[in-house]
Amino acid sequence: MRRLRTWLAVLLIIGLAALLWKELPAMRRYMKIGRM
Repeated sequence: MRRLRTWLAVLLIIGLAALLWKELPAMRRYMKIGRM
């Protein structure tokens, strides 16, 4: 059970990191548009 919980936590962190990585280019675009 403990291992299962740790694996779930790791997967959750990896998933969030992947989402943030995908959103980074879009965020940069928004920042550029905001500055202009």
